[in-house]
Amino acid sequence: MKRIVVAVDSSNCANRALEFALSLAKAEGSTLSICSVADPSAVYGTVEPMVMVERTLDSIDHDAEHAVNAAFERARSAGIAAERSVLKGDPAREIVAYADRANADAIVMGTHGRSGLQRLLMGSVAEGVLRAATIPVATVRADARIEEPAEAAS
Repeated sequence: MKRIVVAVDSSNCANRALEFALSLAKAEGSTLSICSVADPSAVYGTVEPMVMVERTLDSIDHDAEHAVNAAFERARSAGIAAERSVLKGDPAREIVAYADRANADAIVMGTHGRSGLQRLLMGSVAEGVLRAATIPVATVRADARIEEPAEAAS
């Protein structure tokens, strides 16, 4: 595996998925393509004043930027080559499109993100990625046990 896409959003599941992706990248000598998706759908159809909508969108963008930057720093600290990108739009669609553009060999993501009732009603991001991706997708639960890869025998 030369390139692994990992989707992050600061949730417990995404943090465990990042740990797994770091471990996998270390074992495989892979580059991580770290992404986070700023999903503006939370404000669609609201009747809030425009200033509140703009603040919410700014907060969504800030959260995605923070998640991707924190993951990027963790990869760098672990000595793993990485790149980062903040995407905007429907998370499942954007993650799959990003993996295609990056010529990724796999996608790693958490089973549940920072979404609430809206995501429950619309379907899970992980499920959407699993349905649309043409490459392997590893989903990681928040309680997953992540082990360090064994050192390669000389």
